[in-house]
Amino acid sequence: MKSELGGEKMTLIEFYPMLRVGSNGWEPDVDIFETKDGFVISAELPGLKKEDFDLTLDDDNLTLEGEKKREDKNDNQKLGERKFGKFSRSFVIPDSANLKKIRTSFKDGLLKVSIPKSEVVKEREIKVHFK
Repeated sequence: MKSELGGEKMTLIEFYPMLRVGSNGWEPDVDIFETKDGFVISAELPGLKKEDFDLTLDDDNLTLEGEKKREDKNDNQKLGERKFGKFSRSFVIPDSANLKKIRTSFKDGLLKVSIPKSEVVKEREIKVHFK
Protein backbone atom coordinates (compact mmCIF):
# COMPACT_ATOMS: atom_id res chain seq x y z
CA MET A 1 0.00 0.00 0.00
CA LYS A 2 1.38 3.41 -0.91
CA SER A 3 1.23 6.19 1.62
CA GLU A 4 1.99 9.86 1.79
CA LEU A 5 3.11 9.51 5.40
CA GLY A 6 6.80 10.33 5.36
CA GLY A 7 7.09 11.90 1.94
CA GLU A 8 6.54 11.40 -1.73
CA LYS A 9 6.18 7.87 -3.07
CA MET A 10 7.37 6.20 0.12
CA THR A 11 5.74 3.01 1.27
CA LEU A 12 4.94 2.77 4.95
CA ILE A 13 6.72 -0.52 5.50
CA GLU A 14 9.97 0.52 3.82
CA PHE A 15 10.45 3.89 5.48
CA TYR A 16 9.65 3.61 9.20
CA PRO A 17 10.47 5.88 10.87
CA MET A 18 10.10 8.64 8.31
CA LEU A 19 12.50 11.12 9.83
CA ARG A 20 14.70 10.62 12.85
CA VAL A 21 16.23 13.41 14.82
CA GLY A 22 19.26 12.33 16.84
CA SER A 23 19.27 11.49 20.50
CA ASN A 24 21.78 10.40 23.10
CA GLY A 25 21.22 6.67 22.89
CA TRP A 26 17.53 6.57 23.73
CA GLU A 27 14.50 7.02 21.53
CA PRO A 28 10.94 6.02 22.30
CA ASP A 29 9.79 2.98 20.34
CA VAL A 30 7.09 3.99 17.86
CA ASP A 31 4.47 2.15 15.81
CA ILE A 32 2.72 3.88 12.91
CA PHE A 33 -0.42 2.59 11.25
CA GLU A 34 -2.43 3.83 8.30
CA THR A 35 -6.13 3.09 8.13
CA LYS A 36 -8.77 4.02 5.61
CA ASP A 37 -9.68 7.01 7.78
CA GLY A 38 -6.30 8.21 9.01
CA PHE A 39 -2.98 7.56 10.68
CA VAL A 40 -2.14 6.44 14.22
CA ILE A 41 1.23 6.99 15.88
CA SER A 42 1.85 5.14 19.17
CA ALA A 43 4.97 5.92 21.20
CA GLU A 44 6.17 4.06 24.30
CA LEU A 45 7.25 6.49 27.01
CA PRO A 46 7.80 4.25 30.06
CA GLY A 47 8.27 6.04 33.35
CA LEU A 48 7.37 9.45 31.93
CA LYS A 49 4.59 11.82 32.94
CA LYS A 50 2.81 14.27 30.62
CA GLU A 51 5.02 17.10 31.86
CA ASP A 52 8.19 15.19 30.85
CA PHE A 53 7.64 15.57 27.09
CA ASP A 54 6.23 17.91 24.44
CA LEU A 55 4.38 17.13 21.24
CA THR A 56 4.47 19.97 18.71
CA LEU A 57 3.23 20.46 15.18
CA ASP A 58 5.16 22.84 12.92
CA ASP A 59 3.78 22.95 9.37
CA ASP A 60 3.80 19.26 8.44
CA ASN A 61 6.33 18.09 11.06
CA LEU A 62 5.09 16.43 14.24
CA THR A 63 7.85 16.38 16.88
CA LEU A 64 7.93 14.44 20.13
CA GLU A 65 10.71 15.51 22.49
CA GLY A 66 11.49 15.33 26.14
CA GLU A 67 13.76 13.83 28.73
CA LYS A 68 13.71 10.66 30.78
CA LYS A 69 15.60 11.51 33.96
CA ARG A 70 17.44 9.05 36.14
CA GLU A 71 16.11 9.38 39.66
CA ASP A 72 17.90 6.52 41.39
CA LYS A 73 21.59 7.29 40.94
CA ASN A 74 23.60 4.82 42.97
CA ASP A 75 27.38 4.42 43.06
CA ASN A 76 26.94 0.73 43.93
CA GLN A 77 25.09 -0.14 40.73
CA LYS A 78 26.25 -3.45 39.26
CA LEU A 79 24.15 -3.50 36.09
CA GLY A 80 22.46 -0.69 34.19
CA GLU A 81 20.30 -1.53 31.18
CA ARG A 82 17.62 1.14 31.39
CA LYS A 83 18.13 4.12 29.11
CA PHE A 84 17.83 7.76 30.12
CA GLY A 85 18.39 11.15 28.59
CA LYS A 86 16.90 13.61 26.15
CA PHE A 87 15.09 12.37 23.08
CA SER A 88 13.51 13.78 19.96
CA ARG A 89 11.50 12.05 17.23
CA SER A 90 9.98 13.85 14.25
CA PHE A 91 7.51 12.66 11.65
CA VAL A 92 6.43 14.22 8.38
CA ILE A 93 2.65 14.45 8.26
CA PRO A 94 1.14 13.94 4.80
CA ASP A 95 -0.91 16.56 2.97
CA SER A 96 -3.90 14.23 3.17
CA ALA A 97 -4.08 14.68 6.97
CA ASN A 98 -6.63 16.91 8.66
CA LEU A 99 -4.33 18.75 11.07
CA LYS A 100 -7.23 20.52 12.78
CA LYS A 101 -8.61 17.24 14.11
CA ILE A 102 -5.50 15.60 15.59
CA ARG A 103 -6.30 13.83 18.86
CA THR A 104 -3.91 12.57 21.54
CA SER A 105 -4.12 10.36 24.59
CA PHE A 106 -1.50 9.33 27.14
CA LYS A 107 -2.08 6.44 29.51
CA ASP A 108 0.25 3.98 31.26
CA GLY A 109 3.32 5.26 29.39
CA LEU A 110 1.75 4.99 25.93
CA LEU A 111 1.20 8.12 23.83
CA LYS A 112 -1.32 7.69 21.04
CA VAL A 113 -1.70 10.32 18.29
CA SER A 114 -4.66 9.92 15.93
CA ILE A 115 -4.52 11.93 12.71
CA PRO A 116 -7.62 11.71 10.51
CA LYS A 117 -7.46 12.04 6.75
CA SER A 118 -9.34 14.93 5.22
CA GLU A 119 -12.82 14.15 3.89
CA VAL A 120 -11.70 14.95 0.34
CA VAL A 121 -9.07 12.20 0.45
CA LYS A 122 -11.48 9.63 1.88
CA GLU A 123 -13.97 10.32 -0.91
CA ARG A 124 -11.43 9.59 -3.66
CA GLU A 125 -12.06 5.87 -3.52
CA ILE A 126 -13.17 4.65 -6.96
CA LYS A 127 -15.01 1.39 -7.51
CA VAL A 128 -14.47 -0.37 -10.80
CA HIS A 129 -17.30 -2.47 -12.20
CA PHE A 130 -16.68 -5.22 -14.73
CA LYS A 131 -19.07 -6.17 -17.53
